[in-house]
Amino acid sequence: MRLFSYAAMCLIFWGLTIAPAFSEDYVAKVNETVIKDSDLIKRMQLLPPAKRSGDAKKRVLNNMIEEELVLQQAGKLNLMDTDAYKSRLESAKLQILVDLYMKKFLDENNTPENQEKYYEQNKEKYKSRDSVRVSAILVKTEEDAKNIFEKLGKGEDFSELAKKHSIDPSAQMGGDLGFMSVKSIGKFSRLADSMKVGEIKGPIKSEQGYHIIKVTERKEGSTEEFVRVKMKVATDYQYKLVKDKIEELRKAAKIDINTELLDKVKVN
Repeated sequence: MRLFSYAAMCLIFWGLTIAPAFSEDYVAKVNETVIKDSDLIKRMQLLPPAKRSGDAKKRVLNNMIEEELVLQQAGKLNLMDTDAYKSRLESAKLQILVDLYMKKFLDENNTPENQEKYYEQNKEKYKSRDSVRVSAILVKTEEDAKNIFEKLGKGEDFSELAKKHSIDPSAQMGGDLGFMSVKSIGKFSRLADSMKVGEIKGPIKSEQGYHIIKVTERKEGSTEEFVRVKMKVATDYQYKLVKDKIEELRKAAKIDINTELLDKVKVN
């Protein structure tokens, strides 16, 4: 009982002494301006859910403090009374309305159910790329490359020649470079896409020297499961929704552009 009483007294004591420090309704104070916890929460809610964790609160609060410091300086210059401020404020209001409308539209339509339907109708978009497995021999001179190509023509083994002559790190693996996407950017993958399994081509000049390449295997792409590509599907479907909505609104509206006046418009 004595121990409990002592602990209770400590809690009461610390509670009474600490309470005043937290009693004011703000998470930060910049000169005489306070930033409330509700202000911070509203700003945090503008972030995507995935970016609200960790040190996000501290970063957002620090941004708000810096903004307030600049706002206080702007206030001293009466910038809110300028035409430039009023013009930009009106533009911002219009953009906010556009954003709010599109957010509401997307919240109602870009649903997981609709995304999955879009995926089912567009599975070809989510097919992994065809790939080819390539082996290569890299030498410094064109003459060396031609000599090796001649030996290959006589039936000598590509892998053994790569181990013996290639200056590429892949030499120890017999020149094996692994699988390459046939649509990836690169001279080898584009060339290999047109080659049959077992076919050899070269010499191919590059900054490193001269290459001889051989296609050893081909792999056809397969459709990715929805769960693996759902983030991309969500983005693709959102883009489609926005594009279709804008087209729908344009078709339903009567739009008249004064091209003669438009040509005369100049922006300083």
